[in-house]
Amino acid sequence: MAKRKKKKFRFLKALLAIVVFLGVIYGGYYVWFKLYAQKDSVLGGNWSKTDAFDINAVKGLGVNSRTEDDLVYDFKILQVADTHFILGNSLSDKKTYDLIGKAIDEGKPDLVVFTGDTFASPFTGYAARALCDFMEEKQQYWAYVFGNHDSEYGISKTRIAEIMLQDKYPHCLFQTGPDGSVYGKSNYFIKLTKGGDIVYALSFFDSNMYTMNLNPDTNEEEKYAYIRADQADYYEWGMKGIAEAAGKGSINNAAFFHIPLPEYLDLYKNPGADFTGERNELSEGIWTEGVSSARPFYKDFDDACDVFAVLKANNCKAIFVGHDHVNNFRGTYDGIYLAYGRGAGFSAYPYIKGSSGLGKLVSKISADPVYSYDYERAVNFIYLNTTTGGISVKEFTL
Repeated sequence: MAKRKKKKFRFLKALLAIVVFLGVIYGGYYVWFKLYAQKDSVLGGNWSKTDAFDINAVKGLGVNSRTEDDLVYDFKILQVADTHFILGNSLSDKKTYDLIGKAIDEGKPDLVVFTGDTFASPFTGYAARALCDFMEEKQQYWAYVFGNHDSEYGISKTRIAEIMLQDKYPHCLFQTGPDGSVYGKSNYFIKLTKGGDIVYALSFFDSNMYTMNLNPDTNEEEKYAYIRADQADYYEWGMKGIAEAAGKGSINNAAFFHIPLPEYLDLYKNPGADFTGERNELSEGIWTEGVSSARPFYKDFDDACDVFAVLKANNCKAIFVGHDHVNNFRGTYDGIYLAYGRGAGFSAYPYIKGSSGLGKLVSKISADPVYSYDYERAVNFIYLNTTTGGISVKEFTL
């Protein structure tokens, strides 16, 4: 009987120790979560339309004319979409880094752009440091925009930004933009120069996360957010400022963000249509899951505007997005080249090799749909010819 009591006492003592240990861990995590991970503060200051534009505040890269296969270009971008990094060293993360590393080593891009949902994990802080370390080890210039998942698991956009903005990562060209007065935390520009002259601009937008606005047709809440009017105003101000600094009336530019515009759906549904004198051409790619954008009526919301119209009016020549992992179709819509980056992350759907996870992969290259189950993670090489305005895209896989 005494032995049984001793065993029971030891068991209860061990159980109490486990409870106390878990309590300390949980309490520590709670304090870290509330005081550190969820920190949300202004990093980039404020902005007004009347502010003078400072071209020296815009980071820049040089262009260099070269030829690859049949392409003549002077700036090469590697677009990496939807990596969904978990920790930075998980098995799936390592496979994703194998893809990115191989693309960098073989393709030698001038710039790598991560177009959102780069992280999707409670351990985003670790994953963000791992990414910064990886890119710095590669001595590779890179840019980043927020997606809808990056700050979804307890860590704020502020904390992610603070990690990337550390001085020990000089190859990271990410900026928050004026987050004190413009919505989001990845609204900024990069200038491209040749012989000291500005020849092109790259613009980056935080396409935000989710919305509570109601669909006027169904009276139901919409899911995905949109680029706000103040972001479009900041972009327009920036493009005019860069053009003036370049001594030009306007500057050709390309835009990068995460959630596609409704015009992507129009392009797919209306290939060959003529909207405003520019014939739409859907050149190639896969469609399987629809276009998960804000619906067209978002333009009527008080804090919104017609983003596509603003981009077009300011000489935007191409838009590159991610978000819909399996889609990779691309083509010209009303004079602007629209392109998807296919999901690159092995941590994200489709989870089963040979399946989209949502249905058959439908190719719209030909008049008749072509069905395929040969899905692969991929990244995009974007070839810019800043002299002719030419833009080409090639996918790269392991």
